[in-house]
Amino acid sequence: MACPGAQVQMTAAELAAADRTGLIIRLEGRLQRLEAAKAKALADVGSARSELTHAEEGIGKPFAQATQLAAARERSARISKQLAAKAAEAAPGDGEPRATSLARSQLPPPPPAVDRPRPARNGTNLR
Repeated sequence: MACPGAQVQMTAAELAAADRTGLIIRLEGRLQRLEAAKAKALADVGSARSELTHAEEGIGKPFAQATQLAAARERSARISKQLAAKAAEAAPGDGEPRATSLARSQLPPPPPAVDRPRPARNGTNLR
């Protein structure tokens, strides 16, 4: 398995023409990055093993929040029934719930109209 960024290829001519100090600095930097990549990979392996152990320990155990989940599902079902009943009340006739609109008396009044000058397309004001 190859490690990304680990391979260095230079021809003999490139090596002879290379600045030796710059080459050494580049190789040391690459080595440091490889060490950091190795440390991260090992930490990731440790984390994955820990998660695996935790998951294996949970196999066969009951879901810890099962009662909370059941309560949330029951509440959701009650809300859905209430919404369906409200929709059916608002739409008598065909028996199927549909979206309803509020009566005009239930709507808030529209905001007052504001008469503002509108800029013309060329950027000058016509008023």
